[in-house]
Amino acid sequence: MMSEIELVFDVEVAGVQRSFENQVLRVRPPVELFANDVQLNSRDEAAERFIPITSEPAMPIITVANNQDDQIRGRLKIECIKNYDGQVVRKWLNYYPEEENDEVQTQIINAHDTWNVDFGNHIRGGIATFEYVNGDAEWNDENIQTFVFYLRGQNPNRDDVISYIQDEGYDDQYWFLIRLIRHESATGNSNEFRQFNIGTNYTVNSVRGLPNFGPPRGYGLGQIDNFGRLVNGYSQLTNQQREQLGLSDVERGETIVDDQGRTIDWQGYIIASDNQVWNWKENVDTVITFLDIKKQTIINKYNGWVNNANNWNNAHPNDLVEQYDDQIEGDITFSSIRSYIDGVPTTVNEYFNESENSETTKSFIDACLIRYYNGGYYHRLRRNGNQKPYWQIDRDSEQSGFYVEHICSQDE
Repeated sequence: MMSEIELVFDVEVAGVQRSFENQVLRVRPPVELFANDVQLNSRDEAAERFIPITSEPAMPIITVANNQDDQIRGRLKIECIKNYDGQVVRKWLNYYPEEENDEVQTQIINAHDTWNVDFGNHIRGGIATFEYVNGDAEWNDENIQTFVFYLRGQNPNRDDVISYIQDEGYDDQYWFLIRLIRHESATGNSNEFRQFNIGTNYTVNSVRGLPNFGPPRGYGLGQIDNFGRLVNGYSQLTNQQREQLGLSDVERGETIVDDQGRTIDWQGYIIASDNQVWNWKENVDTVITFLDIKKQTIINKYNGWVNNANNWNNAHPNDLVEQYDDQIEGDITFSSIRSYIDGVPTTVNEYFNESENSETTKSFIDACLIRYYNGGYYHRLRRNGNQKPYWQIDRDSEQSGFYVEHICSQDE
């Protein structure tokens, strides 16, 4: 807080004397912090020091002013812990300047000089703490002084998201992308897309403005969960596995980045990176990556299914495998027709009926990809022993519910 000094003094100007009482002279604090040129020291920490990450998204400009006659050494720490159902599920911790080999790095701010924090390409939120020591004082708990404020994310609106998707060409790749994002992020028909929990009435302990979470590991617009596990199975890692994976010292909620640039959690899952959690544009990029991976699995499945159906048809020309009847999900009709999603091979598409690309009628292949984003297969070929194969759809599953219907019922 700024210091205040009450003054009482007389001033004589041109022979006229005037008295001044109870005049307040505000003295700037030794170390002063600004967010986008707004001074924070005079604001109440618990109620007024909430700084937005813009919907662009962009970090605020954080400036530290050293008003003393001696230099200081300092760094900014940003940390956030996500709890769910009484358990820690994820921790974020970043320093600016970044630590090197677990060694503290600090910025020297000379007397009566300022420093603008360099966040690089990071988008981060949570509790922000400027830590500093005066002069040549040793960096330890006894000497470190702190100043605390809070960073909260602002959500993009529909036009922001649509523009980004169109600029990147994502809408040409997956016609259902906006619908999927609306459903996964629980945006519904709202114009505000939920990368972060909604609401601007921030408090220290509220989740407003913090990443939109869905268990067990989903974050942001696309609820990016995981890209698989480094070991097979779901059981807890053994000590030997933890050592082999470099996770021996990684505690619950913590993550590491491996030599392939992947973010690995303490359970050995490949999960969304820190920036994918906090930056909605990178989150959308990752949805596309996720769909591309899922699409290849679906293509491989259909290659096998179609090959099996064709083999039966070639051997039984008078008893062909029957296509499944049309199925309506939301405002989309799925049918046994060709898919216009890029990458579906001709060998697969030629098995199904020809069709023009329609806004309201889509291929069962598309429905299968939509469902597989969440897990499981909507449309597949079944066969019991040597009996005739048959196509089957699974609209309602224990894992996903009526997932395809939920997606296709969303606004674009």
